Amino acid sequence: MMKKLLLILMAIIVTACSGSFSPVSEADKVIRINSEVAGLTQALMIDRTLIWMERELNAYPDPIIAADREDGKIIGRQQIEYPCSGAGCIAKGDWTVAFEMYVKAADGSVETRFLNIRLLSPPTGSNPGMSSPVWSKRDMDAIRPLLLTLNRELIGFLNSPR
Repeated sequence: MMKKLLLILMAIIVTACSGSFSPVSEADKVIRINSEVAGLTQALMIDRTLIWMERELNAYPDPIIAADREDGKIIGRQQIEYPCSGAGCIAKGDWTVAFEMYVKAADGSVETRFLNIRLLSPPTGSNPGMSSPVWSKRDMDAIRPLLLTLNRELIGFLNSPR
């Protein structure tokens, strides 16, 4: 009975860890989205994006790293909870994901990039915590939907009537 229990436990652990060591390619470490925003000028999109970032990116006191209205570029920063589920929450349940959100606006379109995506583990006991670039495909696959949702929220805000 004990052997069967040990084998079942080992199978669960192997299943939970499968895929977690597949590396993410450099190209997949940056998420790029091009969106159409009909009828808005670059200047108006930058103004609205700044308002949205100040309101929605609230993990830091000053979420805007850089903004260039003339070039139509903004870089913001944010942290979100790591999206763990099941056995993955045992190891990463209190982790966060830090990233930069780069927005480049042009008349009628927006390019959004999520870059410098990092995993942050909190300090525990004598462990000072960790900050590491996302390197596993499994982690990136878990994070990507949250960042795509964040972009959809930005585009929805830009498209909303003012």
